[in-house]
Amino acid sequence: MTNCFRRLIRRMTFAGQITLVICVFALLPMLLLAAYLTYSTRAVAVQSRIGDLRQRTDQLATQVEKAAELCNMSTQVFLNTPALIDHLTRLKNGEQVHGRELKAFYDNDIASLEKVVVGNPYLYEIRVYSVTDEMNELVPILYSASRMKRLPWAQQEVRSGTWQLDFSDQLFDSYAVTPHVMSLVTDITTGDAGKVGTLEVALKMESVLPALFTESKEEWAVLVDDTGQVLVGPQNDTLADAVADGSLDLTTAATFETELQGHSVLLSVQPLTALGCTYLQADSLNSLYTQMGRRLVMGAFCFALLTVGTVLLIHRVCRRMLRPFYAAFDAVNRFSEGDLNAGVPDGDPQSEVGRFSAGINEMLCRIRQLMQDNVTRELLGKNAELRALQNQINAHFIYNVLEAIKMMAEIDEEFEIADAVTNLAKLLRYSMKWTNRNATIAEEVDNIRHYLALMNLRFDDTISLRLEIPAPLPGEPDILEQTIPKMSLQPIVENAVVHGIEGMDGDAEILLRAVPEPEHHAYRLEIVDHGHGMNAATVARLKAQIAGEVQAHGSSGNGLGLKNVQDRIHMAFGAPYGLTVSSEEGHYTKVTVCLPYTIPHDGPASGTNGQEGDLDENRSGSGR
Repeated sequence: MTNCFRRLIRRMTFAGQITLVICVFALLPMLLLAAYLTYSTRAVAVQSRIGDLRQRTDQLATQVEKAAELCNMSTQVFLNTPALIDHLTRLKNGEQVHGRELKAFYDNDIASLEKVVVGNPYLYEIRVYSVTDEMNELVPILYSASRMKRLPWAQQEVRSGTWQLDFSDQLFDSYAVTPHVMSLVTDITTGDAGKVGTLEVALKMESVLPALFTESKEEWAVLVDDTGQVLVGPQNDTLADAVADGSLDLTTAATFETELQGHSVLLSVQPLTALGCTYLQADSLNSLYTQMGRRLVMGAFCFALLTVGTVLLIHRVCRRMLRPFYAAFDAVNRFSEGDLNAGVPDGDPQSEVGRFSAGINEMLCRIRQLMQDNVTRELLGKNAELRALQNQINAHFIYNVLEAIKMMAEIDEEFEIADAVTNLAKLLRYSMKWTNRNATIAEEVDNIRHYLALMNLRFDDTISLRLEIPAPLPGEPDILEQTIPKMSLQPIVENAVVHGIEGMDGDAEILLRAVPEPEHHAYRLEIVDHGHGMNAATVARLKAQIAGEVQAHGSSGNGLGLKNVQDRIHMAFGAPYGLTVSSEEGHYTKVTVCLPYTIPHDGPASGTNGQEGDLDENRSGSGR
């Protein structure tokens, strides 16, 4: 994946790459900022909903507390009415209350208690139930015991001072049933008679806890007791399942976001101390998230359009800014295709692109000048070849003259002179022929033989050349076929003759030994003379002259010839190859030439011109 992206980047234009960089470093932070703002907006919206739900829950708790306080005050009003307590006591004791007394009790006491109910709109009913049925009911305040038994909460033992929640009021058969009623039930007792009645202060739950009965898909509410048992609210509901596992703290008011059966909801827990239970309300966040999702999609769409427009604008601006660069690029292409007059229009010299254009024009001018210089050098080379041809013609004249002298010597049977002239001609032909700057080892050896043959004319004793060049093993190159710079070995042999052997009595021998080093793809040529040798100081000075550490002059024994050979080998093969010198005064001098293989074992020998002669039979032996 990374390699594909890199290849795509490489194929883009320079303006496209700059546009991509700008987009990555500008639009990407904007995208991250948009994501952060989206998350922050969501968090702010949720916190706002949490605050709103908490406020509504607190208001609900305050309303419940006020309603409970109202019921408690109404209860105290009824319990502190002596006529009511006395009437209930007389009914329990079985005393008969005559019509005049009953009317007076109704007009004076029941009517005033009824005003308490009518005067408070929060109250649904206040009812007093006698413990006996042997009585006259004074509606809407005083009722018999059997009437109370019709109420659902009276079907079981009820503890005094407790709230009875969510029941249907069906006190009278002829009246419509009133659903969702809650009552504060209190026993009416006296010190002598004990329990003489039951007081019920009733409220409509829909006016106190309306959220319990709203049919909304976005809100749910229940009342639970301390154990988590649902008292009021739909059974098997999401909230019922939430409190069933006992993980909620029902004693502390709190509002928070949670997950209930896959729904994201805000859950509010509000203990209602006055009622002895806990109020739970959950508000679904699905609508909020749906709305935010739509806004997010719309925002993403707008952001995408803005991004595309911005990218196109940036790309257009980049191409306009890089117009001089593309002009320079086009000029270089046209120049490379052969249009030598191609150039870049001059730009603003104060701008970087303008200076770049000027640099391109200067580079093209220099290339044109170099090409012109190259053409001039080629012309000079052609002229040099013509001059070399002229020199070659002159050399042919010399060869012809020497050949004539040789024939005259043979006619006069001066064969020694004829052989000397032959060797001189071959030596001159080899040294003057520079059509090929390289030669094989075999050609160099033949040239050394001609040189020694001429040198032997000067001395009474003979200088011979002994070769120790091993035949190549299977798979190894032939050393005689390897090429080296021309005239590399003859100066070394000449040094051996002039500085090592000349002046000695008796015949002398120069050894040319080849040592293959196939593991290094190289070989060594050792040229050894057993002549005067050199002391350590002379050897050190000679090594310094060959290495170029000491300036060599034109005097004898200065190592200038060896220095030239060393430089030519370095230029041809590199610094790892070249000459090393070792010597012992009065015994020998050895010059070792380290060279790389240039011709493989199955390659043809180059430029031999048939001059190997009898080299194969003299790989190990001596020859003149």
